[in-house]
Amino acid sequence: MEVLSTGEKIKRARVYKGITLKDICGDKISVSKMSCIENNKIKPEPWILEFIADKLDLSMNYLQQDVRQQIKENINGLKNSEFSHEHMESHACQNRIPAGLLTLKVLLLISAN
Repeated sequence: MEVLSTGEKIKRARVYKGITLKDICGDKISVSKMSCIENNKIKPEPWILEFIADKLDLSMNYLQQDVRQQIKENINGLKNSEFSHEHMESHACQNRIPAGLLTLKVLLLISAN
């Protein structure tokens, strides 16, 4: 349920695949522009997303999904799942988050929607 910006998705996929900025950009995109996209300073044009999706073998839908959409999907998933108190306590313990704080965060997210 990790929420990533478009730039973060691109950067993670690129680094994971061992591709440099220079390699991915080729002669189509400037390295500085791609760096700004990865660092969320500018929003990529649709043709750049298509170019990058092809180079990194990612779906356009995945790259186009913004943070707000991802959060809404995660909240809807929580609403529709049987997210028991015991499960939340277990998750909180594994991630060293106080269970009450995790419960509060989930409830706030659900009620805000």
